[in-house]
Amino acid sequence: MAGIAQARQSTTVTIRECEFANCNGTPILYGGEAWRLYDNTFEPTVGSRGRAFTSSPSYPSNGMIWIGNWFGDITMPGDQWVVMIGDGFIFEGNVVGGAYSGSGTGSEGVNLHACRGFKIEANTYTYCSVFASLEAVLDPPDYGSIQYNVGNGVGTTATGSGWGANVDIRYNKP
Repeated sequence: MAGIAQARQSTTVTIRECEFANCNGTPILYGGEAWRLYDNTFEPTVGSRGRAFTSSPSYPSNGMIWIGNWFGDITMPGDQWVVMIGDGFIFEGNVVGGAYSGSGTGSEGVNLHACRGFKIEANTYTYCSVFASLEAVLDPPDYGSIQYNVGNGVGTTATGSGWGANVDIRYNKP
């Protein structure tokens, strides 16, 4: 499913109660504006990879909300379920399962590659080496919150080069 890259105008899209399994690549690409994803299931792609969504600098996603989705059953570590580029991102109440090699390499839940105004709260995650990461590539700096997430004791809740005074990280249990 490709958003703005295909349609050139992809706004107010709702994806609800869908199952994405055994896709040949990332099932949702690029998004648009005001996309909502509720109560979906993301199974492994071909090769047991953990990939659900990827945006790009050419096609950022603005005003995207993910609530109540399930990500899991992968066996290959090293992927990122969600790669977000854009402004305005909410990721709440999701269950994210990864694959962990035991040597520090594992899956990543959410990569905020270039994202301002984000809220990542009340999620649970298992076997992720990192649940949320941030790459500081924007000026002004990224800002948002990562709070009330619960992990299984493997890996860390948040990591990256962009966490600063504008990012509130607290009340998480890795």
